[in-house]
Amino acid sequence: MKESEPWGPDNPHPLSRCRNELVWEGKYDAYGRRRPVRLPPFPVMLRRVEAIGDGACPTGAATERNLLIWGDNKLALAALREQFRGRVDLIYIDPPFAAGVDRTFDLAIGEDEDAAPAALAYRDRWGRGPDSYLHWMYERLVLLRELLTETGSLFVHCDYRVSHLLRAMLGELFGNTLRNELIWCYTGPGSPRIRQFNRKHDTLYWFSRRRDGHKFRAAAVRVPHQAKTRGNFRAGLRGSGFPAAQYDLPAGKIPEDWWPMPVAARYPVDGVRRTGYATEKPWPLLERILESASDPGDLVLDCFCGSGTTLAVAEALGRRWIGCDLGRHAIHTTRKRLIALQRERHAAGQSFRPFDLCTLGTSERRWWQMERLDGSNAQYRETVLRCYRAAPLAPAPSPLLHGTQGRAYVHVGDIDRVLTVDALRAVAEAAARVGAPELHCLAWEFAPGLLPRAQALAAELGVEIRLKQIPREIMEPNRSTVPFFEVGTVAAEAFLREGEGPPDPPRSGGIGEEGPPGPPRSGGMGVEGLPRSGGRGECALPAPPSIGGEGGGDSPPGLVGPGGPTPPVDVRLTGFVPSLAGVPEQELTPLRERAARSPFDLIDFWAVDFAHHEGKECFEHHWQAYRTRRDRSLPTESDRGWVYATPGCKQIRVKVVDVFGIETTTVVDVTV
Repeated sequence: MKESEPWGPDNPHPLSRCRNELVWEGKYDAYGRRRPVRLPPFPVMLRRVEAIGDGACPTGAATERNLLIWGDNKLALAALREQFRGRVDLIYIDPPFAAGVDRTFDLAIGEDEDAAPAALAYRDRWGRGPDSYLHWMYERLVLLRELLTETGSLFVHCDYRVSHLLRAMLGELFGNTLRNELIWCYTGPGSPRIRQFNRKHDTLYWFSRRRDGHKFRAAAVRVPHQAKTRGNFRAGLRGSGFPAAQYDLPAGKIPEDWWPMPVAARYPVDGVRRTGYATEKPWPLLERILESASDPGDLVLDCFCGSGTTLAVAEALGRRWIGCDLGRHAIHTTRKRLIALQRERHAAGQSFRPFDLCTLGTSERRWWQMERLDGSNAQYRETVLRCYRAAPLAPAPSPLLHGTQGRAYVHVGDIDRVLTVDALRAVAEAAARVGAPELHCLAWEFAPGLLPRAQALAAELGVEIRLKQIPREIMEPNRSTVPFFEVGTVAAEAFLREGEGPPDPPRSGGIGEEGPPGPPRSGGMGVEGLPRSGGRGECALPAPPSIGGEGGGDSPPGLVGPGGPTPPVDVRLTGFVPSLAGVPEQELTPLRERAARSPFDLIDFWAVDFAHHEGKECFEHHWQAYRTRRDRSLPTESDRGWVYATPGCKQIRVKVVDVFGIETTTVVDVTV
């Protein structure tokens, strides 16, 4: 083997030619090539599952719907690229700080003031090391940069754990466009025995998409000068070279890059400006950021939205917004917060935009199987069985039976299919043939009304059948155990308010079954079922939106329904069996007793779609009620007074969300 030429001026070592760079494991492949962002080879589509706030806009109003997305934000950003590439004006993110803790929230049951067991809000653990965290953040920052407009800005919120690393990464991605390193200073209790200064600040890096041309609305964020400063300038500062006449003292000064503001916990919980969510950031902090670097009508994005502070501030300031989070509790908290803000703005005669709740549907699951499980169905079922603490069957007596847990046989449903009645019958018959006393069917989605069919099938075949939903949390890389939610049940009935005539026709058109057609489905833009519009204008509110009052609903009957000869229709809850799979073991027995004694106490939110029909996937919120910190009461009867334009048999869909964030739905029929 030939001896290599010694390093020197004529043969410089590669390291001697390196520029400043942050390098982490996974940044380059084995050949020294930069790794691209790993994305699915198939189109990622958002699945529109809820529409909230419809009926508030006049027909033909130019408006874009805001989006709240539940799922992995990398895939969500990939889905948004086709429609929103180069269209986002401001991005604020508050990503996990790799703090090594579990963030929890206290549950309140029924009208009790006392908190029940704490439940997991999200994990801020990063057991795979800083290299994995950096690559995880890098992929998301690359996608975020693609979405920014040429005049757009990115704000990244972090703390001492990762601030130095993120600044280097941001500098590499955005170049020399750092506008400010902002320091948010706060006070609070500190440790008296700590052997260092108490840490009481966070860091926010503000980068712009381009070096020049970024937005900065100084007039919106100026603060008053101190009295001494005003006096000095009126007299003229001797020797300063700045004549006092050049200063507009009443306009105030542009704030410094350190902002003393109380933490969110110092503000009262009102459901809009503060929710009590773990690590919630204060409203004034987000207000200053959005007011300084965006204009009314601009599009704001937060893909780590948590409790939705960024989205709520954007709505209040007249900005459009897109939010994303993978936490079940985060999405539910944000949904309630935004509905409360809609009600508040309507009561004040102010406008707002409707928003859609979207998921990633089968795209997220297929990508998880492809990336983490090598696309293997066998590995997929093994992973689900392991998380369910079931033993795989080898050899399996039937291809439909995959494992056992105690005396029960376990079936793992396909990753991209709904468990239907026919599929359930085939599995149950296979279990009956091998003499199984109990069958657990694990699936991502179940056909509507499957539970009563399962109970009838169990009686027919003599096999106890339990339906359990595979949680999306199973796809999170830092989750070793996940709760499998047993399918709950909700019973409801529709009733006619006889003697109450139909209300006046709505002034803004409606979204009822016989009302104007809904917005057209989007074509080939990465968002399935979302309307497309180029307008930025907001819609006024000539009539109340499809919401009720806080804690109970206060909208007059029939303002959304199109009007007609039928009497007003409403819905009442008659029964509820919650899923308690995610309850801590020590709290399971008392909660089961509470659920048996007062099942409605475990309901946190419920809503009604009066215009349901066979095959309709999107749930339209025509009425909602929910508990708040201020008002723990919850009505079990709607007061919407929905009026149909034509008589006949109608379908109504009811959605219930329990205190753990688990959704249960049912469909009821009514003849009018």
